[in-house]
Amino acid sequence: MYILSESLSADDWHFIDKVLIDRHQDRAMSYEVVPGGLLVRMWTIDNVNDPTYGPFAIKPEYRIKVEHYIEKLNNEPCPLGDSCPSEGIPEESLASEDWNALNRTVHQNYETSYVIVKDSIAVLQHGSDGAEKEIVCGPLPIKTEYQQVVRGFVDARNAK
Repeated sequence: MYILSESLSADDWHFIDKVLIDRHQDRAMSYEVVPGGLLVRMWTIDNVNDPTYGPFAIKPEYRIKVEHYIEKLNNEPCPLGDSCPSEGIPEESLASEDWNALNRTVHQNYETSYVIVKDSIAVLQHGSDGAEKEIVCGPLPIKTEYQQVVRGFVDARNAK
């Protein structure tokens, strides 16, 4: 994000990096370069009520670098790979707020794994040594008709 912090005014970067993140803790961010500058969109998995902020003026000398950076960000696959919940857990298997919490947790903490607790899913965060684990999200109840699918996803991720 260094390129963004350098390419925008200090006030705009503070607004994006601090204010928006605090205001929309339940949402992910995406960026788009438009003729007027940089747009920031706060989105949920279901894309409901996605506020867009901007455009924020980009310093002219950084415009091409920002365009390339945003294009790269938008085209990279999820760093979680097949451990990303959207790769194997049906969104409708959890309550909407639980789905958002699960996604937010695993995308903010790359050293995580999943565990089934009774009829629920939880996210474990690994300690710095890789061995210690603590629940950082959940347990989140799984709807009955999706329990086998979610268990299969968790078992497959944990087998790796």
